[in-house]
Amino acid sequence: MSSQVISVARNAASLTAGKRATEYTKVILHVTDDVSYTVGNDLGLTMEYTHPFGTPEMAWNILASISGYQHQSYDATSVLLDPAAQLGDGLDINGLYSSIVTMTSHYGPHFTADTGAPAIQEINQKVQFKSSQERQVERKFLETYAKLAIQADQISAEVEARKSDVEQLNSLLAIQANQIAAKVSQTGGNPASFAWEMYAAYMRFLANNKEILRLDASGATLNGIINALGGTIGGFTILSDYLTYNNQKWGGTNTIGLYLGVNGLQLGRNCKIDMQGNADFTSANIRGTLRAGDLIYGGDAGYLSGSGLESHTVSGNRLQYNTVSTSYTSGGINTSLGYADYANGVFNGWNTAPSIYAGSVVATGSLYVPAFGSTRRVSVRSVTINGNVYNILIV
Repeated sequence: MSSQVISVARNAASLTAGKRATEYTKVILHVTDDVSYTVGNDLGLTMEYTHPFGTPEMAWNILASISGYQHQSYDATSVLLDPAAQLGDGLDINGLYSSIVTMTSHYGPHFTADTGAPAIQEINQKVQFKSSQERQVERKFLETYAKLAIQADQISAEVEARKSDVEQLNSLLAIQANQIAAKVSQTGGNPASFAWEMYAAYMRFLANNKEILRLDASGATLNGIINALGGTIGGFTILSDYLTYNNQKWGGTNTIGLYLGVNGLQLGRNCKIDMQGNADFTSANIRGTLRAGDLIYGGDAGYLSGSGLESHTVSGNRLQYNTVSTSYTSGGINTSLGYADYANGVFNGWNTAPSIYAGSVVATGSLYVPAFGSTRRVSVRSVTINGNVYNILIV
């Protein structure tokens, strides 16, 4: 017969009511000595129950079925009962509601019973014999341990799996008012762990207890390696082997654009640097030192202006042979060279000087004097007058 509520009104010889217990707010479902599921909080009483095939859902169902109820202890004698009453039925005696936990039946003209519900007391746990089936179930659940705890300030769920006697995995999820955190860790073998934590202001990810990624209102901070075969970053498109802006390609003609990839770097269409170190710019402004193994100028390569040479740095042996002419010398130099040519003509007879002024004239051959109309030999005599020596030309 299923449990029912039996009301006997005042049909009891005596009734002694105990103190009503606090309601149940927590359930601990034991699967083995080492595996259990905990639900609820510590605000009220805790009910512990053992079931070798218990699950977290079963623990929640038990808590839901007893939540809100308070155990009422009592002792009643000679209660006029229905003969069909049995242990576990609810009993209402003159407004006191409890359950039939103990019952001693009396058969006579009327069926009566002494019923009661003892007060909740601690039960001493004793080591009990475990059947082979129980031991097998326990060994199975020892491989996987799960625990769900609901407290006033925290909800936590934990699962632990044993891979071997020296290696196991553990995962934990904890929810608090100011934090949500999860962690998976492995002990033994190659120890490792990965976790994330969420707060009101930021969220972070950790590997082996070291922060690798933080997300907050300002963006993301990454301490590690980024591997991406697509997407965008800062307005740049990520493709399989290069970054591009404005869909620029290597050798592309976009005036505004960027290519950075396996071929080199290209900015717009007039600025390129390839992997071999070749640069192609429309113009360049170098404020530091320029070192070049070879300079090519002229034609499409442009020109080299002499104004760029440092003053007084070009010497004669840097000039090409027979390349300096009066076309490239100043007017003063050209005038002096004309005088030199005229004097050369005077001395060689194809130019006539109107007069010659000389401190002395030495003729080793003949001296032509036009006044005499012929070539004469001349000689020089020295004359001393008042102590001064004078040279006289004798014709």
